Amino acid sequence: MQTVSVALEDLAALKLAVRVLTAIIEHYKPNSSDVEKLRRFAPLLADRPIDELACEVVHAELKRREEKRQGKVAMN
Repeated sequence: MQTVSVALEDLAALKLAVRVLTAIIEHYKPNSSDVEKLRRFAPLLADRPIDELACEVVHAELKRREEKRQGKVAMN
């Protein structure tokens, strides 16, 4: 059951980053609570501009998913 909650949390980070990037692309100010949550997902990167932070969160999540896939392939 913990695996599901971790996957949902990772998905939440990805969705949040995409929502923030979408607001920026559409020339809207991202929701301040979304920005704060995004900073909590990546505290070491919190001082970066919000668009860079969101891109880093997306990149990190996609990298983690690829590594997870490769790990499963290596086990088989």
